[in-house]
Amino acid sequence: MNAETTEHTFIRAALWFFLCLSLVEAMQSIKKSSDFKEVYRKRDLRADPFLVMYKFGNHSGESRIGISVSKRVGNSVVRHRLKRRIREIARLHSDRICAGFDLVVVLRPFSAKKVVSYWDLEASFLRLLKRHHLIIEKE
Repeated sequence: MNAETTEHTFIRAALWFFLCLSLVEAMQSIKKSSDFKEVYRKRDLRADPFLVMYKFGNHSGESRIGISVSKRVGNSVVRHRLKRRIREIARLHSDRICAGFDLVVVLRPFSAKKVVSYWDLEASFLRLLKRHHLIIEKE
C-alpha cells in the first residue's frame, strides 16, 4: 500500500466517522426568556454539586434543553466551553431522554473554579435525569 492510498483510506474513515456523528440529532433549544421563566416557575428541580436541573412538561412530542451559566462561573471562554460540553452530553444521550419535557440546566458557580472534567459533567447530567425519572435505561 502506498502513502496516497493510505491517505485516502484515512480520509474516507474520517468522513464516515463525522457522518455517523451527525446522525445523532441535537435536542431542540429553549431560547425565549419566557420559556425559561415558565420552567423556573414550575420549580421541579434536582441538584448536585455541579448542576441544577429544572423540568417542565411541554405537551409536545419532543424534549427541549436550555442551558444557563452565570457570569460568576467564569469569563466567556469558560462559560461557553461548559455550555458546549453540556449541549454535547445532551445530544449524545438524547435518544435516552423521555420526550415531552423542557429541561433547564444551570451550572453551579464553583463548577468552573474546581476543574470539572467532561466525564464529571456527564455523570452529573445522567444522575439528575435519573432523579427526574426522565432517562430510558438501555436494555
